[in-house]
Amino acid sequence: MKTFNTVALLLYSIITLGQNSDKLTAKQILDSSIEFCGGEKRIAEIELTSISYLLTLPDKTTEIIHEKRKVGHKFFQSSLSKKNVPKTTFYDGKNLSKIIGSSVKHVEDLGEIEEIKLKTYNQIQYGYKKLNYKLTRLPDGKLQNFDCYVIKANTNNEYSIINYFNKTDFRLLMVVYPNGNKSVMAEYILKEGVLYNSNIVNIFPNTNDKHILKLQKIHLDNEISDLWFTCPYKDIVSIPSHIKFGKFKGINGHKTTSKRDDKRIDIIDQQGKRVMRRNLRWVYNDTYRTIKKNKQPETLYRIISWDDKEFVSQWLINEQFGGTQDYMLVK
Repeated sequence: MKTFNTVALLLYSIITLGQNSDKLTAKQILDSSIEFCGGEKRIAEIELTSISYLLTLPDKTTEIIHEKRKVGHKFFQSSLSKKNVPKTTFYDGKNLSKIIGSSVKHVEDLGEIEEIKLKTYNQIQYGYKKLNYKLTRLPDGKLQNFDCYVIKANTNNEYSIINYFNKTDFRLLMVVYPNGNKSVMAEYILKEGVLYNSNIVNIFPNTNDKHILKLQKIHLDNEISDLWFTCPYKDIVSIPSHIKFGKFKGINGHKTTSKRDDKRIDIIDQQGKRVMRRNLRWVYNDTYRTIKKNKQPETLYRIISWDDKEFVSQWLINEQFGGTQDYMLVK
């Protein structure tokens, strides 16, 4: 993990800009931050990302967060926990939908949609540039031990975000959203030459509560089915029988076959041998638990989206370990 500037990027800021920091424009500061993140050319080469985080809530419960992006176009996020209600966000480039437990909300609020558009980018600075945000430099600020450039980024509909950039290396340290929510980027990693925040602290107005996100895994440019971004629900959470019951083969991840009915699931290996049988219980219309047997852990599965031939799902073994997988229907 990286928490401090590197010599190379410090030299970049001195040589490339070559002027007093008081004279830097908002655009120059943003461009320097993008350079710190790996440079616009390298960032633009990444088209698909799959990321997982461990979210720790104020009551010390945890959730696994999975995000998928078709960068600049589509966004998916889903949280799964054995103690908290599951939540999913779908954005297919036009429509924004949110699922909380068994409720469905199709979002029309322009502010919420604008926030999701920015989330289709891995680096919010690059999103500002691609979406043609207006940039305004505000008076400099201070964030703990960091002297910061402060930039307001806003759209034509006046959705605006305040950004704090470290004066030393132009790293984005904090963003403040229109509703007062703050995200502090405490640590980062470099993945294939590009910066990804690895420790994010979300702070909310009128409370001392904090949500802490820690990066678990990141995959770049692995194929992502469009199903992940497509909300399958109109008004209620309901899984059709051809997805809820039947025989399904893993497309990625574990290449096993699952046979599921209303009470149990069998796992069959590639040689056709049953290697596991578990009783199950549906806890939400789209989510079921396998019943713990002997020393085997209880597992939580959530069906995310589907079509006539495939479905995609999220799973959780314990509060700190989970994943996603695509399945095809077996006739």
